[in-house]
Amino acid sequence: MCGCDAVFILPQSPRRQKYLRARPVIQTNVTGTFILLEVARKISVSRFVHVSTDEVYGDIPPGVFAMKKFPLQPSSPYSASKAAL
Repeated sequence: MCGCDAVFILPQSPRRQKYLRARPVIQTNVTGTFILLEVARKISVSRFVHVSTDEVYGDIPPGVFAMKKFPLQPSSPYSASKAAL
């Protein structure tokens, strides 16, 4: 990350695997994000952008777009770990 102006974290989850094992998902999303934040802070990266997933809002009806004001209703270890951040 040295020399970077910004760090971007984007969501990625194999749809089939997000329900199977909670530990690897939580380690990747929570611990991994923490480590990246610590490194970015130590080397003074000026911007850190963390993009979550609309899955933190649970089932959204077709045609409805997720908004930040929606209540968090994660339904899998993956979406719960993203909601925790």
